[in-house]
Amino acid sequence: MGPSRLSWLAYGLASALLGQVASATQATQLEPIDILGNAPGRLVVRDNDYTKLDLLSTETFLWGGLSGKGKYALGNFTAYMPGKHENIIAMEKFYPWLKSTECTKDSLTMHFEDEEAYRYGAKAWKWVNDAEDHTFVLVAGRGHCQWNEDRLPFTITDVEFDDCANTIKAIGKATDWPKATHTYELFVGGRPASKKRDYDDSYSFDISQELPLNKAAFTYDGVQLEYTCDGCGTSGEFEFAFHMKTEYMIPVDVELAVSPREVEAKFEPQLKLSAQMGKVEMERSLGSIPIAGVSIAGGILDLGPRIEFSLATEIELKGSAAISGGGTASLEDSAQLTLDLLDAGVASSGWSPQFTPKPLTFDAALEGSLKVGLKTSVGLEVSALSKTTFDMVS
Repeated sequence: MGPSRLSWLAYGLASALLGQVASATQATQLEPIDILGNAPGRLVVRDNDYTKLDLLSTETFLWGGLSGKGKYALGNFTAYMPGKHENIIAMEKFYPWLKSTECTKDSLTMHFEDEEAYRYGAKAWKWVNDAEDHTFVLVAGRGHCQWNEDRLPFTITDVEFDDCANTIKAIGKATDWPKATHTYELFVGGRPASKKRDYDDSYSFDISQELPLNKAAFTYDGVQLEYTCDGCGTSGEFEFAFHMKTEYMIPVDVELAVSPREVEAKFEPQLKLSAQMGKVEMERSLGSIPIAGVSIAGGILDLGPRIEFSLATEIELKGSAAISGGGTASLEDSAQLTLDLLDAGVASSGWSPQFTPKPLTFDAALEGSLKVGLKTSVGLEVSALSKTTFDMVS
């Protein structure tokens, strides 16, 4: 009788990082963080710093949220208006000075409670009427138009003033972020520090999931293979930090940094084989695990992983047998991976998984050879401002 052997293919655990965008129901939806720190129902403190009504060439907006596992993610989006004909202003800065607002898809009317604030704003915003090509982006905060559930940008082309009623009517189209901005910088990472507005470097994706297909049967060129794998799957977290910089709608820097935290993949299947043939190689999908991603409304960001598994076999044998074995692969927490999504460059260290095997058991002898292993596919699909999509698949 010829030799019997079972050798497991490399897990390729590092390649199981990221796939396509997870479904919207699973994504951590980041919520707007008010620029002035005002929360709904909270007493608003007014001041007399009317420079908050100045039109600016840059403005920063924050979003934050908790995942189902209690992990905090922060989105930091800075919009730049470098042209002499364009500006931007966040309504959150001066909203405490308004008594009411009225919004349509074509205008935003603001009734000022403070006459001095109105006169300052009217003087500052008159700029848009001075030339035909002058525009500014007026960003209404969540609920400022009553019907908007997230921040809503308006591209303003004209303003009208009512001095008697202290009212400014900004005329322009309600739009989305991809149409309102062309030059920006976006960061998605971890929780803000407690005493400053800086943020940590990373946010964690929880990858603790069971293998999606734990029982299957395949027939291929004379091979009958029954597969069961109860308790197989992944555990741990991948920390990530995403950064993107765009100038006039052209990405100039897009980077994703990833590192594992107590990451393991357990694969201890039981196989029943029946075959009488020459050498055959085959691969069958075992399904995919969607991992909760991160989303910022308004088309700013959709990012999320999916781990895809397949069973790969290389068989040259006669007879039948039942086999169990496998093991657990893990990554050191010190491992690091940085992906340059523009140049497809990868810098990594410590990404060779440590494998702890489980003793093999047979209920019959085999004549020939058998190789079985779990394979994973790698991909990353990131959609930022709905007009820049990166898709990377191994």
